[in-house]
Amino acid sequence: MLLIFDDLHWADKPTLLLLRHIMRSARTASFTIVATYRESDLGRAHPLAELLSTLRREPRVTRAGLRGLNLIHVKALVASIAGPRAPSQLPQLIMDNTDGNPFFATEMLQHLKETGAIAKLDGMMGRTIDVADLGLSEGIKEVIGRRLSRLSEACNRVLSVAAVIGREFDATVLEAVADLPESTLLDALEEAAHAQLVSESQAVSGRFEFLHPLIRETLYNELSSARRVRLHRRVGDAIESLAQNMPNPPLPELAYHFSQAASAGAVDKAIDYATRAGDRAADGLAHEEAARLFDIALHSLEFRPAGRDTGNLRVNLHQRRARSFDASDIGGWKSMN
Repeated sequence: MLLIFDDLHWADKPTLLLLRHIMRSARTASFTIVATYRESDLGRAHPLAELLSTLRREPRVTRAGLRGLNLIHVKALVASIAGPRAPSQLPQLIMDNTDGNPFFATEMLQHLKETGAIAKLDGMMGRTIDVADLGLSEGIKEVIGRRLSRLSEACNRVLSVAAVIGREFDATVLEAVADLPESTLLDALEEAAHAQLVSESQAVSGRFEFLHPLIRETLYNELSSARRVRLHRRVGDAIESLAQNMPNPPLPELAYHFSQAASAGAVDKAIDYATRAGDRAADGLAHEEAARLFDIALHSLEFRPAGRDTGNLRVNLHQRRARSFDASDIGGWKSMN
């Protein structure tokens, strides 16, 4: 006989004590018990934590950590849902955005299939596809929403600001924008890490990352447009202040955040940083990236009052963008020949 206990983190203490009794007393019985639980829902005071500590000494008990699907498994999942003619970049797109989480991967595929977005992916070859371009299913929003609702108010506030910074974020920038005491900020980040929503970099101190782009996108979408604009401006100001003495400031990041705040008076900074970032990318032969950055500058220019200088600048940016596209096409032709 096989007995399965799912979501054991929801069990009360009497149930767990009965389970422990059965596992200890029924040594000769012909049955196996399989129990699953979420580590992110366990605290030191949780009764299941005590049970797990006790069972660690039992020779017949084995604990196995479950991991996400690998790329081979994701490819099989894509074929089963989207069919054998699905775009070649779809499995990697699913993998990058879900980290192999089976539920997220299935929900995302079903959503892309139902909305017709899978057919559009063929037209996006050669460009970076963001999860924001594809949208989120209601199932994913609900699951992530429930996880976020179990966190403290301070933690949710910190994560919302972090979502504006990006998939990866620096605690120094976060502290400058969140307006919270350092101790409160660190407590919130530790809470988020324990809930397996973010992870801290082992290589760079104070550097964090959302475990799934879907978590970051959910938090970002919950913010009003006005709040997003203000936060992007504050993030840009914070990065600009911290980068004053850097020999190579993060120009693309500055261009992105100030362009998102162009409607709030950050037009000139958005254009300046995007143009400089585009020139740097072109000098490094990253011509597609350069064209993307010049597009950001042109888009930001739309928020500037019309005038002679604006017209000249628009022509100049179009010329830079055109040169990047020409160089990119030549490079592609050479690589094929």
